[in-house]
Amino acid sequence: MLKTLIEKSGYSFQLTESLGEFYKEWDSIQPSSLLLNSDYLLAIEKFRPGNIHFKYALVYDTQGLAAAFYFQLLPFNAAQRLKLLDKPKKSLSKCFYDHVKRLVASQVDFVTLVNGNLLATGPYGFKYRQNLDLLDIQQMLDQLLKALFDEPELIHRASVCLIKELPIKHSFTSSPELPLNFMHPFLVQPSMWIQVRPDWVNFDHYLNDLQSKYRLRLRKAMEASASLIHREMEFSEVQEHEQKIFELYKKTADQSDFNLVDLHPNYFSGLKSMLGNKFRVFGFFKDGELVAFYYLFGRW
Repeated sequence: MLKTLIEKSGYSFQLTESLGEFYKEWDSIQPSSLLLNSDYLLAIEKFRPGNIHFKYALVYDTQGLAAAFYFQLLPFNAAQRLKLLDKPKKSLSKCFYDHVKRLVASQVDFVTLVNGNLLATGPYGFKYRQNLDLLDIQQMLDQLLKALFDEPELIHRASVCLIKELPIKHSFTSSPELPLNFMHPFLVQPSMWIQVRPDWVNFDHYLNDLQSKYRLRLRKAMEASASLIHREMEFSEVQEHEQKIFELYKKTADQSDFNLVDLHPNYFSGLKSMLGNKFRVFGFFKDGELVAFYYLFGRW
């Protein structure tokens, strides 16, 4: 259901847990990112991770619809997410150390309100009208968060908010005199980019510029994968290999030391069915068996 919050600042906020209630208004603001389009958001809402809930907010000022904010609500249990509950038994000292970590982590159990998308890397938390700037958005978000935390039942009694992955050059201004002065900025590992040199006309040029040990490793990997068949998978094929795709995803996720999100078993086929060519899945096959896959989002 929709709920309207009116703040003394002059902004009004419309909130919902399902974007279907105002997806037309949401899409009337051009997305700053492909992953803020209603098609994608409705798809992951339908095939949502079991531990995540959603919250959408439209912000109105005296000129009308001004901005749209996207939130995810995540229960966070440190012992579970750091995978301390099922650590294998080792030496006596290691067991004692793990026991202390589990004891401390067991006390860290709360709900987090995330402005952004935990399923993707990048700043996918809001979009806004073209005549506004980041300081305007900072003011709106300041008022919106104060309104939400004043009515904790709206946000599953979340106790902390994370504004996810704003680029340094396009981030909010941290100052005691400005809105959001109760927030604490911190840096995380940046995205990995590679600059393509003009003299890299083909792959061999890139390969020859690598240090010898990395070049050797890459050549061995290329030799080992020579028998693999790489191709894009249409919806019927994604559906056919759905169980194997999920098994491969789970194998990777379970090997990590830290994992926040547990994907829906039908996440990949579900997004493919709803997004079509906007969501592309590629597989590596050996003797007809799917052994690896990756996906990307195409142009909208």
